[in-house]
Amino acid sequence: MPDRKDIYKFEKLYNFRDIGGLPTKNGRMMKTGILFRSGELSRLSKKDFKKFNQLNINSICDLRTLNEQKSNITAFKVIRRYKY
Repeated sequence: MPDRKDIYKFEKLYNFRDIGGLPTKNGRMMKTGILFRSGELSRLSKKDFKKFNQLNINSICDLRTLNEQKSNITAFKVIRRYKY
């Protein structure tokens, strides 16, 4: 079985990690495989994209500005956009 850290290694997607295992304020632990964070998704290689899709991620919150999003477009379909 591969090491948990190896599962989340990508060729061109940097700083991707599972938030699971971190302690919460009430002393419990975040569940693994539920919440992830990463760098810019527009950098995904074809191999990365396939691997990313295998994680069955349902929602992506892109916290970049609209200009950043327009200059580096991701391959993911935008369902809903929120202003922050």
